Amino acid sequence: MISIIERQIVQFLKVQDELVLKTVLDSLRVLIMFMKETNSKSQFNLSELAPIVNLKDDNDDFFHCFLGIKMKQRQKSFKMLVSRIQSGLLKDFKTIHSVILPLINYTIFGGKAQKYNRRNTITYNAEQKR
Repeated sequence: MISIIERQIVQFLKVQDELVLKTVLDSLRVLIMFMKETNSKSQFNLSELAPIVNLKDDNDDFFHCFLGIKMKQRQKSFKMLVSRIQSGLLKDFKTIHSVILPLINYTIFGGKAQKYNRRNTITYNAEQKR
């Protein structure tokens, strides 16, 4: 059952709608902590992402900061990610490839899809909002 949930959440990471992605990331945070606490093994080794999840303090949680409204908060999430990778807390390539890279792809290349979706106002400049 957990493997089905895990597979669906990882597939939804490639969605281009920010509201859907926010719900997916909230679910992913809880699933990561559940898998860590129960020592569950999974296809994507999600428990390896536990160092970037903090359910008690949203300011120290990568997934919460990733979709913050302020660009500064988003930058903070990437700085946090880089520091955790450099310190050796995140080393599983399969986990990074299946979870983190789609999020980076969304941030860098998701602009075209975001401009056509009226719910994604974060990427609009002043002229596009009119």
